[in-house]
Amino acid sequence: MKKCISTLIIITIAIMLLAGSLNVNAKQYDINDLKGLSAQELSECVLRLHIKANSNNEDDQNIKLLIRDAIIQKYSDMFSSMSTLEEASAFVEQNKEQIIAYVNEILIQEGFSYNCDIKLERCEFPEKNYGGVIFPKGEYLAVNILLGNGEGDNWWCVLFPPLCFINVNEDQSISDIKNKEVIIKWKILELWEEWFGKH
Repeated sequence: MKKCISTLIIITIAIMLLAGSLNVNAKQYDINDLKGLSAQELSECVLRLHIKANSNNEDDQNIKLLIRDAIIQKYSDMFSSMSTLEEASAFVEQNKEQIIAYVNEILIQEGFSYNCDIKLERCEFPEKNYGGVIFPKGEYLAVNILLGNGEGDNWWCVLFPPLCFINVNEDQSISDIKNKEVIIKWKILELWEEWFGKH
């Protein structure tokens, strides 16, 4: 019995250490890190994501939000492993065709006849309040995703640092859309509790 418990403890510690090492490159970003930065400093450290809908009809606006969620879900972890704006923008440039294909696949699956276009470019933007941080009017590097004719309202967030979970322009993104608390569980702890609960 004691030998069995000792073995289980050793296995548990090994798994926990391994799990921790897998996340060694993950970074924790906070919107508060951007507070107090000047317009120039913000322009030099953030990459904005803008998704412009084909039109303002309900279907076009809904697919815009669906694509928003898909982009954030697929790429936020990737951007979390990056350290600089240059690294983030290089990733977008190198993977632009892949991202276009991904978005177009979603459009096809949802029954839309138009495609998307993606440009990584510096654009002039008006002043915006983003999660309590004022982004002054000025030029920012942005990933612009144009859906169809791009004549509808846009949705935007800060893609790098990856802060797209914050509500912007009354839209909700992935972590808010179902208004549910996220709970992280260790499977090994569940097994541990289950094992000791039976013995």
